Amino acid sequence: MGIHHLVIALFVSAALCIIPLSGFIAFKIAKKLQSASLERLIRKNRSLIALIASEEGTARENAVAQLSLLGDPLLAEQLIDRTAGAAHRAIGDFRDLYDAAGVTERYVALLEKSKSWEKRAFAAEKLGQIGSAKALPALLSIIRDVTNEDEDVRGAALRALGRIRDERAIPFLIEALGYPDTWLPPRIGEILVSVGEPAIPFLQAELSRNPSEHVRMWAAEILGWLNAAGAAAVLADALSDISPEVRAKAAGALGKIKDDRAVNKLLELLVSDPVPFVRVKASQALGLIGHPAVIDYLINILKDPEWWVRVRAVEALEKLGDKAVAALLPALEDEDLEVRKRAAMALERIGYVEKILDEYGQPEFKGELRKILCLVAEAGIIESICQKLGTADKQLKKRIVRILGEARVIDAAGPLLELLHETSEWSLKARIIESLGRIGAKEAIPYLVEHLKDEESWVRKAAVDALGRLEAHAITDNIARILDAPRPLA
Repeated sequence: MGIHHLVIALFVSAALCIIPLSGFIAFKIAKKLQSASLERLIRKNRSLIALIASEEGTARENAVAQLSLLGDPLLAEQLIDRTAGAAHRAIGDFRDLYDAAGVTERYVALLEKSKSWEKRAFAAEKLGQIGSAKALPALLSIIRDVTNEDEDVRGAALRALGRIRDERAIPFLIEALGYPDTWLPPRIGEILVSVGEPAIPFLQAELSRNPSEHVRMWAAEILGWLNAAGAAAVLADALSDISPEVRAKAAGALGKIKDDRAVNKLLELLVSDPVPFVRVKASQALGLIGHPAVIDYLINILKDPEWWVRVRAVEALEKLGDKAVAALLPALEDEDLEVRKRAAMALERIGYVEKILDEYGQPEFKGELRKILCLVAEAGIIESICQKLGTADKQLKKRIVRILGEARVIDAAGPLLELLHETSEWSLKARIIESLGRIGAKEAIPYLVEHLKDEESWVRKAAVDALGRLEAHAITDNIARILDAPRPLA
């Protein structure tokens, strides 16, 4: 290569290096000039910044007016953002100012029209920080666009939706309760709860007059979440709604509010409503309210032909505590196992089972208590009974062991085997072994074989009987050896 060509090559290489460098320098200079220009504009509007920072009513109104006339949403956003940062306040505290300056509208437009998912996601996050009701239709539209919208953008919009506390958003939120998306109304409900008391009049109005069953249903539900005592009358009227879903939700809300004035209407619903799940909700509400007149009606509902309605009546009675015991005891003999089980569970949770176990341990035998404990055990509710095995005296242990055996609850095998390992008292051992045989505890067979060698003949006899009940064919040789034992009883 000649010197001439070498010079040209060096020149081209230098030019190729200089062009990107000069472009980068030009970009940095432009950014610096832009930043300097912005700083000059911010200094120029220091009086407006003072108005923005003020929390006094007149100053705030002046700030809104001046921002409306500013005509530069970018500058307005910088002014408000800086003021919020300097005062260590949330951006949402300046919501009305962002709205007045057109900042909210700018981000709504960006959310709706930008082709960049990153910009749309950023716009959604910013709108959530601002928290203006003006953003709600756009956010809801993005959230519902499951087919076309980017998942990250929808996630940002959903987070933004959850941050909106603007009372002006209430009508939009209530309208969204009628959307067919099953996952959205619960989220809307949470937002309305966070808005709080201002949402109550709107929800009452929708419950009374909205033609959409879905909206009325959710209005009733959310009034319950809000514990809106002032809505009791509207909710009581909704117990006559044509929709069973609305009637059920209204009953549930009245239970949460615990308004005694709703008792009569709930009792009427409990007796006369043709839809089982509505009667269920009515019984639960009555249990939560706990009015004295409720127990008699819940006793009547225990005769309902639908087993699961009887179950819910039992659950309602449980919420009434000790005063419901007399009503729950007959349910232990219901024809349906699930009803019996729930009644036993209710008595255990109330503390009644533990109470009568203590009484059953007294020297004087009480047959009526034994019957109740047997019914509870037969229903499969044995937690309190088995726990008592660890602390009871010898006499009560024997009584409990016999109850568990007669109830034939296989879940009692573990506690009984544990007690068998712990005790050295022969009469208790014999009773435990007998009960293990009665309940069909095949996992006990190896331990019963060991007790074929027990020093006490009654224990050996109980082991033989239990192994016979368990059809332990594999260990007949062990039993045969006892025939040679010197004691005739064995």
